[in-house]
Amino acid sequence: MKFQDQYAPEHVKRDYTYEEDREEVIREGWAPHMTDKIILGRHEQRRYYGRIMYGREYYQINKDVLLARTSERNKIRAQKLSGSPPEIQELAKERHCQAQA
Repeated sequence: MKFQDQYAPEHVKRDYTYEEDREEVIREGWAPHMTDKIILGRHEQRRYYGRIMYGREYYQINKDVLLARTSERNKIRAQKLSGSPPEIQELAKERHCQAQA
């Protein structure tokens, strides 16, 4: 049995990934149902003791990495869309505006 299955509250027991929650993280600043992350400090690794960090705290600590990863994906997506028909480009722009609103 995984640590989180045994000790995590019901609403975080399912494994969520950042990729699944990316839009909500961008819109809200964090995804309330993101999975708990078990972070081991250097001195804690020897004793295999973990601390659970939930969505908001995990996002605040790692937001530079998460947003950089997101911006790279957005650049790749924009390059792919540049060869698309105009209707698809318009739809992508609308979704982008909605996500930022």
